[in-house]
Amino acid sequence: MMQDGKALQSATSHFFGSDFADSFGVQYQGADNTMMSVHTTSWGLSTRILGAIVMVHGDDNGLVLPPRVAPVQAVVLAMRDEKTAAIQGFDGLIDSVEHRLTQVGIRTEVDASAGRLGEKHFKWEKVGTPIRVVIGSREAKEGTVTLVRRDTRGIKHVSLHDLENTISSLLDRIHVDMYETANAFLASRQVAVGNQHELFEAFRTRNVFASAGWCGEYGLEEKLKRENGLTIRCIPFEPATHSPKCFWTGLPVREQVVIAKAY
Repeated sequence: MMQDGKALQSATSHFFGSDFADSFGVQYQGADNTMMSVHTTSWGLSTRILGAIVMVHGDDNGLVLPPRVAPVQAVVLAMRDEKTAAIQGFDGLIDSVEHRLTQVGIRTEVDASAGRLGEKHFKWEKVGTPIRVVIGSREAKEGTVTLVRRDTRGIKHVSLHDLENTISSLLDRIHVDMYETANAFLASRQVAVGNQHELFEAFRTRNVFASAGWCGEYGLEEKLKRENGLTIRCIPFEPATHSPKCFWTGLPVREQVVIAKAY
């Protein structure tokens, strides 16, 4: 579910029968030595999943990337001003922080540009980097770094001694928090409906995922899409609800389905 409550198809599977095999002459020899066309399927997760990441987690300030898929998990924002220029070994400190994080498998980049701190924050916030590691004159003198989370904008000051463990743990925490936030939003938009009135009322003010019983009538699905812009998105293996009657016809249920608006 995207932030506007619409569904986006991600992974999919299709059964092609022997259509493609017939066209390209792909055959196998059966047990009776007869040549037969193979039956094929298509399974895949396309690049639209990148769009889903943007639409599920992003905000008005740009991308918010889950740490496990972020190209850069932590960016070191090295302040360049008169104060840091006067600190002996400041450049070595920046290099050391990058090296230490990289050594423990954290994808790290250094922004040592001459821009103002606010400009650097905006740049890396916009591209969704999970953690920004700020090192200025205060941090260099105190032996600390300032960590800024992209997802919550939370700020934490930590000792350089605890650098690797703290950032590794924080990346795991961010991943869990982002998942739980998205999952909570999904749960808040799930409803169970038992008839047409309940279905249309559920979509009256917002988009939801509506669980309902379906009798299996194909024409019903087409009518629902044509007249109301709703489609059956999936047939869950383990449905959250079990309605005994079709939400539309009142006939015995063949499947439990999820109905939603979709892209």
